[in-house]
Amino acid sequence: MGIIPKNTKLAPKSEDIKDWDQLTPNEQKLFALQMETFAGFMGHTDNEIGRLVTAIDGIDELDNTLFIYIMGDNGSSAEGALVGTYNELIVLNGLYGKWHLGRTEGRFPTDQGFDEWYGVPNSTDESVYSSLEGFSQSGVPETFVKDSKKLEVPQKVRPYRLDYRPLIDRDLTDRAIRFMKKNTDAKKPFFLYLPYTATHFPTMPHPDFRGKSGKGLWGDVLMQIDSYLGELLDTIDVSDFLLGKTEKSGREGFIVYMGNDIFGVKWRDWNMHFKEQTGWNGVLREYTMPRVYNLINDPYERDNVLFPHTWVLKAGLPQLEEHVLSLKKYPTIPTGAPDPYKPPY
Repeated sequence: MGIIPKNTKLAPKSEDIKDWDQLTPNEQKLFALQMETFAGFMGHTDNEIGRLVTAIDGIDELDNTLFIYIMGDNGSSAEGALVGTYNELIVLNGLYGKWHLGRTEGRFPTDQGFDEWYGVPNSTDESVYSSLEGFSQSGVPETFVKDSKKLEVPQKVRPYRLDYRPLIDRDLTDRAIRFMKKNTDAKKPFFLYLPYTATHFPTMPHPDFRGKSGKGLWGDVLMQIDSYLGELLDTIDVSDFLLGKTEKSGREGFIVYMGNDIFGVKWRDWNMHFKEQTGWNGVLREYTMPRVYNLINDPYERDNVLFPHTWVLKAGLPQLEEHVLSLKKYPTIPTGAPDPYKPPY
């Protein structure tokens, strides 16, 4: 038609768009399906335009009609990033911190349902490796802090060494707050998973909190976590609860797991323990009756006050019953299940 000159050169491809042979198998599968979907859209569009042309020709106005077809919209939606999305709620899953559920392709958080991840793939004790004699000659790869979006290959940000060990939780908190604000401003629900690293070996509080508690490094770390959690809570509007307009804050308690086992239940200022362990490699004790601790009067959890406070079980354990029922309705992924896992519900 002469609309586009013969010598027209295509615009250069964005550096952010990978060549086909640089894509992972999962990305190729996804993009092939997207191309099939787009081809179906084009076929449908062509058919509908044909119906319009036929109708105009039927009233003898085809020669007087100028067709201007614009294929597109206001631009791609940010929720989809570079890979697109079929559900905008998917992007509302953010993880900042330690993962420790797989460090190979297909097993990272952004391969398993999270849209954003910044943190370390394994345990924090690996931050010590580079400072130990013999490690550099061992052939063991150094651990890196990583950053990724959904279905993208995680990018190395920096080595996870002792210089960054006391600083990382500050960065995790800042990223989590930005994530929360972004979604609350857009009035979208979200799920944030924020596994802090501070309580793990080696105990290294942020410089802002070192020596502040007067109770040693561990006390400094607990003060740091309390402060960071306060910042997170300040990001969430709980004014109705604080002003007495609602009785529940939405954070009355939680279930405490160690591995696959339920060790206890936290409810308000009380802890209920079914199991206790003296240390990470210490003696495991299981109780026929839960031990109950008042965290205000007994923060070290040394004095079991089940009697006379048996009422605490009646108030705090219903959330455990709800949790167990939810697992029956929505079972967890069984060990050894093939990847990708398809839930039965």
